[in-house]
Amino acid sequence: MFSRSFLFAVLSSTAFLHSVSFVRGYKIAVIGGGIGGTATAYFLRNTLDPQPQVDVFEENEVGGRLDLSTLSGFQYELGGSIIHPRNKHVVELVNRLGLEHRSDPPFSKTSFFDGKEIVFEDSSWTVVDLAKMAWRYGPMTLYKANKQLQDMLGHFDRIYDIQESGDCFANVSELLSAMSPTFPAMTQTSADTIEDLSAEFMREIVGAALRVNYGQYSANATKFVTFVSLAGSEGGLWAIDGGNKRLPYALLAAADAFLIPHKVRKVERSQDERYLLHWDQVSDTYDAVVVAAPFDGTLELPSNMQASVRPMEGIWVTLIEASAVNSSYFGRPVSDVIAVGLAWFNSIGRVWPVDGRTPDKPVYKVQEDFKIFKLQPKQINEIFLFCKIQTTFCYSKF
Repeated sequence: MFSRSFLFAVLSSTAFLHSVSFVRGYKIAVIGGGIGGTATAYFLRNTLDPQPQVDVFEENEVGGRLDLSTLSGFQYELGGSIIHPRNKHVVELVNRLGLEHRSDPPFSKTSFFDGKEIVFEDSSWTVVDLAKMAWRYGPMTLYKANKQLQDMLGHFDRIYDIQESGDCFANVSELLSAMSPTFPAMTQTSADTIEDLSAEFMREIVGAALRVNYGQYSANATKFVTFVSLAGSEGGLWAIDGGNKRLPYALLAAADAFLIPHKVRKVERSQDERYLLHWDQVSDTYDAVVVAAPFDGTLELPSNMQASVRPMEGIWVTLIEASAVNSSYFGRPVSDVIAVGLAWFNSIGRVWPVDGRTPDKPVYKVQEDFKIFKLQPKQINEIFLFCKIQTTFCYSKF
């Protein structure tokens, strides 16, 4: 959840703040009220002594991609829907802030669709699934893929020791190198260079993980992104009761931060070497500034702060209330479907309300492949039976 591809531009790092003696009343501005911004506010407030005043700027709703939508009286996750059990920060924060795990939803079969037919389908039996996967992809492929994934996750876990030691880094590449010397190169290397994995495994297992997690194809994914996406397909994934969006709100409250619902237009150095922020014809001065938001070029930064504009893509998510998925469209009864070939969607999945209740009718979340096709009523009626309600949302990614 804290691995979003956002630019975290720290104009004055925590190490710098520790090295300077501030008088009481010093202020820090955090630009961005997503999970990154609210967590930053929390850690600053609970790490520094004396405690700073923290102002969080967010022009939209708090939470960023941790978004919810209401359909027929029930709320559903739209963006970040799962939490990995090895995400130490989130696990500890959820416990510390009094949040609870949501009960696991009923089992739903997952099918891989290549654009013409279902090519693989899991079951509720782990042993059966492993046997089917070993037969289709090869036992050595499964072993080597899992070994590479676990090795990478082991390197990922080093980040917590690094943070505990108080180390700081000038850029993301330095941070990745501290976790593993191989990580920076993996971010520049194509997934096609991954060795010892069968073509079917890359096309279907890796392809499914990338499509459902990032709406991305394996052909244009890096080696680093590939294994991160596979980590998002492991077992033990969970969510927060009442919605993952509760976490950023709880962090904001625990930080005693002041939420300013505006967009910062400009950050510049003030005459006393502090930082002057401008928003909606208002200005204020801060001792330090953290940018925890997508850098799209609309925020003007000081000349000593270098940042490159990164393009963003929109991912369309449609919630559909329907009696069932039309089995004739896929050639067999299905529930959750992930595209591993040419299809107008990335994934179709049964979703459940964030409060654990059971809705009157099933609700499905469709993540569309907008590069190929924009979902139309005709496609909805072809795939879903007795569809009555639909609502479409868009969240962005790099």
